[in-house]
Amino acid sequence: MRLKAPLGTVAVLGNHDYNTDPQAVTNALARIGIPVLQNTATQRGPIVIGGLGDFDTDHANVPTTIAAMAKLHGAHVVLTHSPDAPTPFPGTFRLLLAGHLHCGQIVLPLLGPVSVPVARRRYLCGVVHDGNRTVVVSGGLGTSNAPLRVHAPPDLWLVTVGPAKR
Repeated sequence: MRLKAPLGTVAVLGNHDYNTDPQAVTNALARIGIPVLQNTATQRGPIVIGGLGDFDTDHANVPTTIAAMAKLHGAHVVLTHSPDAPTPFPGTFRLLLAGHLHCGQIVLPLLGPVSVPVARRRYLCGVVHDGNRTVVVSGGLGTSNAPLRVHAPPDLWLVTVGPAKR
């Protein structure tokens, strides 16, 4: 079975992409028809997707991303590798999709994730309601550094975006 995305696909780069060869990753994604959004936005049907650069490698530019999104009309969705990104966005941005922390990757009973600072655990994994904003943080499919996951199963989200419930 193949993934079918009626409005197309887009991507953002993460810290490991920037730490290896971001242009090679961007080119590989382009060859299969997936554009990389770097502090810019695209219109996909009724949805405006803002692709924010990675915070951990100093590639995020929130004002530029917001300005790019403001030029388009539709429901705003922010796509970023960094789950900490919601903090600088205005409350009008209601949905943010992120990844990065692999749900902690190695999570020990009573201690929690061994490689994630306490300050970053709020957006560790899953759905986080932050006021009127929803942040969906995927654990992803792979690993980072150590090729091991303990009590942090890989996951992949299917998010359906529709009109707000009244």
